[in-house]
Amino acid sequence: IVVEMASIYTNGVFLFLKRLPANTTNFLIDENTTDLDPNQVYFFRVVAENEFGPSPSSNADSARTFIDPTILPPIAPSDLKAEPVS
Repeated sequence: IVVEMASIYTNGVFLFLKRLPANTTNFLIDENTTDLDPNQVYFFRVVAENEFGPSPSSNADSARTFIDPTILPPIAPSDLKAEPVS
């Protein structure tokens, strides 16, 4: 089984990610698998292989990575005042 991945960084082109043993039913993609950027959408598909060659690709599925918890949003402004303008 071949796992392929695409993203905005590959211009939507699926690239080889990992070869898995036959009959694998799940696979964890984490920071040790590949460098994934926070808050990005990635697309995945699989291709089965046997002695006769590869199968057509599966339908693609997508997943969004978590937002990086080390990047904090800006602090809300304070002491704002609104004044009418005529």
